[in-house]
Amino acid sequence: MTRPRRARVRAVLLIASVPLAVVALAAVIWLVRPVVVGHDAVRDYERGRFDASAESSGSLTGQWIVEPWIPYFDRGDALAAEQDYVRAIDDFEKALTLAPDDRECVVRTNLARAWTTLADEYEQGGYHEGAVKLYAVAQSVIDAAGERCRDDQMLQQTQQDIEQGRQQAQDNADAAPDDGAGRDEQGKLDALGQREQQGGQEVQDGDARDRGGQGGASGPVEKPW
Repeated sequence: MTRPRRARVRAVLLIASVPLAVVALAAVIWLVRPVVVGHDAVRDYERGRFDASAESSGSLTGQWIVEPWIPYFDRGDALAAEQDYVRAIDDFEKALTLAPDDRECVVRTNLARAWTTLADEYEQGGYHEGAVKLYAVAQSVIDAAGERCRDDQMLQQTQQDIEQGRQQAQDNADAAPDDGAGRDEQGKLDALGQREQQGGQEVQDGDARDRGGQGGASGPVEKPW
């Protein structure tokens, strides 16, 4: 092969390799971006910028193929920190359907805690019967785990909080006069879109979901709120 011909062949091969290089670079960026954005979400949370943390995590939903549950879990944390418990519950329930087995307990803990905190707000607002119902849903999240999370200390602490809160709410409901406030309380429950019933059914049906089975190399930052 003459030198000019070899030069032409090298030029053709170089040109042909450009699309492959572009594809490879795009793939690297696509794989690295969730890690970078996820780090930003955690950093914003730690700095108290919960809205920014929720936005960053939300931008990754449906994109983080390796560990798709993490964006929902992290956004749920940020929403809960903003006291947006209903939306946080939605995200934790989604995370629960996607989380690998070795992360189930931490997701259940935050989901149960979200229901518990929402119940606490009902109780503090004087909606005792509604609080009892919400505590029951929180308990159903724990019950659905069966023996799988028996040794999880955070989940067990949450269960103790549920039992204490539900007993207090029930005592207050029994002692409250029947003056028609129950109708207003039911109306407030309806305003939640009957989330307590839906959530209870979803977590009780948790064993029937497709949980995936692949453990992740990284995990979320556990945040007590």
